[in-house]
Amino acid sequence: MQQKKQRIAALVCLVLLIAGCLFSALFSKTDSSEWGEAEGNQIVISEILSSNRTYPGPEGQLLDFIEVHNLSANAVDISGFMLSDDLNSIGYTFPDGTVLPAYGYTVCWCSPNSEDERYAGFGISREGGETIYLYNNANVLVDEKEVPSMQSNTALIRMDETVWEEA
Repeated sequence: MQQKKQRIAALVCLVLLIAGCLFSALFSKTDSSEWGEAEGNQIVISEILSSNRTYPGPEGQLLDFIEVHNLSANAVDISGFMLSDDLNSIGYTFPDGTVLPAYGYTVCWCSPNSEDERYAGFGISREGGETIYLYNNANVLVDEKEVPSMQSNTALIRMDETVWEEA
């Protein structure tokens, strides 16, 4: 009888241990070296440049730009994701077939006077005070960054989940 109780107690302990491990794996944050993955936000704004004087766009113009980064180890289709500098309007929608490779980046060039679909229809003020918004294809806000006053040709670069530096 004593041996049977010990076996039952050992079995109960084993079941509780397995349940605890499963619970921990499913509901705890990971120790990922990539910021953003723990919160499930894998597509983020990673760089903002206003008053560009160095990096030419697709047609050689010097335009403001916003860089978007895929933090995940898998390619992500960002077709339909949107960027804006205004909560009430969309300035740019990533076209169908836009796929960011694992840990990849893409640049959205900003040209307030262009009606070309390849460009966001807004600029980024170097005086600051505006916010850049990133929405997923379900129109849910997934990232945002308020742009501070910056010198000409100075980029605002995301170093981790909360730290941005000018470079």
